[in-house]
Amino acid sequence: MKEKLPKPKILVDTREHQMKVINALKEDGSVEIGSKSGGPADYVIVDRAGNEWGIERKSFLDAYSSIIGKEASGGHRIYGQLAELIERYDGRAIFLLEAPKYFRKELGNPYIIIQSVYTFFSERSLVMPCMITRDERHTAYLLLKLAKSIHVMEFRGRGYRISVDTKSKR
Repeated sequence: MKEKLPKPKILVDTREHQMKVINALKEDGSVEIGSKSGGPADYVIVDRAGNEWGIERKSFLDAYSSIIGKEASGGHRIYGQLAELIERYDGRAIFLLEAPKYFRKELGNPYIIIQSVYTFFSERSLVMPCMITRDERHTAYLLLKLAKSIHVMEFRGRGYRISVDTKSKR
């Protein structure tokens, strides 16, 4: 008799206000959705193997403002957020970046914004898994895929690589 795998869970931080992502997660139905408050991570995934994954999600422009902003106004906060995430979810911390949709003119040259965020993203990929999604629905899809799968961590090349066992039962 096959061992039944537990139902995966996604816990959403109560401060996370990305309703398109949250609604898409709830639509799926095969993953238990709950809420969490406090601590690092916008999302905590408990996968089928029982592993906890902490995920920090940033929109492109939020990532930019938290990279370059003045510390007094919350700037540079992304460094602390990701350090805390790595400390709490050692080896299972993921930085998730949503690709840009538009740039407001008052922000300045879009090339500089793009270069700044992708440089930061590339540097983070040396110490933790980093993923880019195209929009909120794609973010939800990726979160669901991570939750429903069994993962194997590999250390290769520049940093981490997550292999998803696609043969696992969903």
